[in-house]
This record gives sequence, C-alpha cells and structure tokens, in this order.
Amino acid sequence: MSTNSQPQRQHQATEKHSTNSKSITWPKGYIIVNRVSHSRFLPQPSSHSFVYPTLTLLLNVRVASSTLKEKAERQEETLALGPAGLFFGVGPRPWSRLTNVRPAAYLIDDGVQSRTLMERLEEFLAKREIPMDGLGDVWLLTSPSYFGFEGINPLSVWFCYSMEKELKVVLLEVHNTFGERHVYVLQTGVNEDESKPRKCVTTLFADDD
Repeated sequence: MSTNSQPQRQHQATEKHSTNSKSITWPKGYIIVNRVSHSRFLPQPSSHSFVYPTLTLLLNVRVASSTLKEKAERQEETLALGPAGLFFGVGPRPWSRLTNVRPAAYLIDDGVQSRTLMERLEEFLAKREIPMDGLGDVWLLTSPSYFGFEGINPLSVWFCYSMEKELKVVLLEVHNTFGERHVYVLQTGVNEDESKPRKCVTTLFADDD
C-alpha cells in the first residue's frame, strides 16, 4: 500500500511549555491530505484494487494534553478550532463537533474518558519498560472522528523524540474491522533488522486461513 501526503499547516500559533526549567515552544499540529492506493500482488496478481483520498492530523501530544484535566469539569478542550471547538477538538465528546480526537480510543483499553493522550502514552511506555528519561516532543499521526462517528482508523503513528530532538521511539497502533488492536514498538538502535510476525490483519483482501 502506498500513501502520498501533502502537509498543510493547521495552526500558525504555538504554545509554550516548561520542561526541566526550560521554556519550549512547539507548534500545535498539521492537516495532512493523503491519497491511498491498495492493490494485491501476492500470492498472485489480483484485479481487486482501490484508490481513495483521506485526511489525517499530525498533533503535538503535549499541547493536546496540556490542560485537558484542568478544563474537564468545564467541558473545555485544548487544540480547539471554532467556537467551543465546533470544528475540531480533543476530548471525550466527539458528537459535539465536526471532527474530534478522543484520547480513550488510544493505546490502553480502560474506558477512562478523563485521561489525556500523554498520560496514556506514559503508562504504555512504562508497562513496556521503555526508558522515558529525557522524553521531549511527541507527535501523533491519526484520523479524526466525524460528527462523533469513529471509523476503523487502521493506523495511528506515535513519534517520540528526546529533548535533543532525536527520534527515539515510534509506536504503530493498528486497528482492524474485527475490533482488534496491536501496537508495534520500534526503538532506534534496538533490533532494527529483526523481522517480526504480523499480529493484526487489516487488509480487506486477507484470506480466511
């Protein structure tokens, strides 16, 4: 499957955060327009293929998580676009806006709506015993919901950088139409040439066996 992306800036505004007594300014996010094509070539060429456009968001997880807990009681979200986040927001009420990212749909199936994306990421990395010292910028590439409808969202990618802006960990969060979820963990310099078996089938042309 091939994907061609044309990034467009979503926000000119940036937000400042203090980490280790240093003030850091990060952009909030980007809108990315994709063209996805899928064709089957193995075990033999097939006439089944399709091409369709998609829209994904590249969000700064720290910005998206910065004040969600503080504003939960007032039902306000960060990274909002439009009046009261009418066009986009990050929070537990996806049906109240055009597009939304709901943190409870990511990484950990605990049903807790109040936990932020960053809290979920930190718990996931801790359970996998992945060192978090010096964790800096974190970005999430994902598909939003539309009018509260959450589709398959087959792949969400987490990019975790160090404070020195070096890519350290990539999480490939895969969902399929059977309600299955699996997260592939990629660490720079760790088993980079190791081949791992596929644990979550997403292709529409998968064989029954």
